[in-house]
Amino acid sequence: MCLMEITKEIFSLIAAVMLLLGSFIALISAIGIVKFQDVFLRSHAATKSSTLSVLLTLIGVLIYFIVNTGFFSVRLLLSLVLLI
Repeated sequence: MCLMEITKEIFSLIAAVMLLLGSFIALISAIGIVKFQDVFLRSHAATKSSTLSVLLTLIGVLIYFIVNTGFFSVRLLLSLVLLI
C-alpha cells in the first residue's frame, strides 16, 4: 500500500470514530431527557450534549466526503460554521 492509501484509510477511520462518538453522545442525551425529573435538568441534557453530538457528526461527515469524494459540501461547511 502506498502512503496515499494509508492516509485515506486513517482519515476514514477518524471520520467513522467521530460519527460513532456523535451517535453515542446523542443516545446519552436521549437517555438523560427521559431519566431526569426536573425541566431544567432535561433542558441541560438536551442542549449541551446534542450540540456536541451534532458537531461531531457533521465533522465526521465532512471528513468522510473530503477523503472519499475529493470535494466538500458548502452547505455542510456553512452548517458547521453556524453551529460553532
